[in-house]
Amino acid sequence: MIRILHVVGAMDRAGTETFLMNLYRHMDRSEVQFDFLVNADQECDYDGEIRNLGGIIHHIPAYNLINYQSYRRSFRELLLAHPEYQIIHGHIGSSAPVYLAEAKRLGRYAIAHSHSAVKVASLRDIIFKAVSRPVRGVADLYLACSPEAAEDRFGPQIAISESCMIVNNGIDTEAFTRTPQSIVEAKTSFGMGGEPVFGHIGRFSPEKNHLFLLDVFASIKKELPLAKLMLVGRGPEEGVIHERAKELSLSDSVIFAGVLDDIPSALRAMDVFLFPSLYEGLGISFIEAQTAGLHCIASTGVPEHAHISPRAKRVPTDSKSDWAKESIAAYRESQQVSDDLIRLAKQEGFDIKSVAESLSDLYRECSSRAPNSNTKGA
Repeated sequence: MIRILHVVGAMDRAGTETFLMNLYRHMDRSEVQFDFLVNADQECDYDGEIRNLGGIIHHIPAYNLINYQSYRRSFRELLLAHPEYQIIHGHIGSSAPVYLAEAKRLGRYAIAHSHSAVKVASLRDIIFKAVSRPVRGVADLYLACSPEAAEDRFGPQIAISESCMIVNNGIDTEAFTRTPQSIVEAKTSFGMGGEPVFGHIGRFSPEKNHLFLLDVFASIKKELPLAKLMLVGRGPEEGVIHERAKELSLSDSVIFAGVLDDIPSALRAMDVFLFPSLYEGLGISFIEAQTAGLHCIASTGVPEHAHISPRAKRVPTDSKSDWAKESIAAYRESQQVSDDLIRLAKQEGFDIKSVAESLSDLYRECSSRAPNSNTKGA
């Protein structure tokens, strides 16, 4: 059996973590087993399931630049204690140059995985790009969820090289079957009837552009006064979004659904999916919404690689009125179709079964390349 150590901040419900769990569930765990190294001390959303699937969760303090030596030492001690981890799959970009370099010193195979394409919008973004950049000379293999995510994190030369691969954020496509009866049942479960439902799934953080979304929805309400906006997720901006909804007199029309286990059911309750992100590495919830057959409006900050449905449209976020018009038009079109797009999602390579199979093959190949040494550089 090959044991892969995934380095992640915390196994809560978010894009990267959801993809990893989708992948983990569909792996042949008699051949490939996932373990996780996290920074979180608290119990996280997926921890119980990870243990049930046979995974082990390790903990070390988060990297903050100041603790470089202690972070490096903690990671090295973990690897020395666990020679079974010959492949280190890194998902934290900021500390990847540190832990992947240490992994290579100890003779392990180092994989860097980019899940985002960060537009520089703040000092924090600038710092992230600066501290994550050195990974370009460290990893053995570079993976990314889209060409944009690859170029952003690893640079254009690596992005087009043989050492870089695009790994689609696969989903369980069959789970997103959408029928008239399932739509009624989903709407009822969320306390809704036949009113128009616009929806969004994503973390409440600045790059998801929730404030813009609320302004757009306020315009939608002028033409569709019974419309609801369903927001699935949680995050640091949630309080700000609640306050903005009150300011716009939308509190009775915005449903804060929180974090949900059953995303397919949430999507069945929606008529139109709105995704105005400032930037995305891919946008797994956008893929899911398209697979569920929803009409979708996405920003130009979402990579073209994520557009798999003829019902998805890219609209720049420089005009709230344009977004409102396109959203209303999408709703009206949505009432005329009922079929799903699962077959198309599979054709585009987003079915988790095929992604899991491909990545299992890749892990086996990487395992054969690993130096199989736990003493080098100690």
